[in-house]
Amino acid sequence: MNIIKLLTILLLTGGSFILGVTLNYSPTPDLVKMAKSSVEDYLSFPESASFKNVKYNFIRQTADKGDLGYVCGEVFRVKNARLEGYKKFIVKAYSDKQGKVSLSIPMVEGDYDLMPKEMVDSLWARYCF
Repeated sequence: MNIIKLLTILLLTGGSFILGVTLNYSPTPDLVKMAKSSVEDYLSFPESASFKNVKYNFIRQTADKGDLGYVCGEVFRVKNARLEGYKKFIVKAYSDKQGKVSLSIPMVEGDYDLMPKEMVDSLWARYCF
């Protein structure tokens, strides 16, 4: 009787191990959290950053079945030791089914070194609805 119990336990343990190895778990990335972290890293004073109205806007699915979208919102900003208040930000985000995530450099209102103001405003109006 003890041999049957032992064999049953070994069979269940072995089956559980094989099932665990064959299943591939990939967690769903939190794009909003990752974009907030990216914006904080971009700012001069990241410890002063606070966010509001942050959301992910899905745009389309890519040819390789990845999701493309924009994380938009407002961040409280301090620049050159001056309080600037809440400024709009945009981060382009791509994620695929395997959990790979790519984020663009954040575009924060008031920083027009990367893109002119008109282009940033156009992106906001088009993708941050």
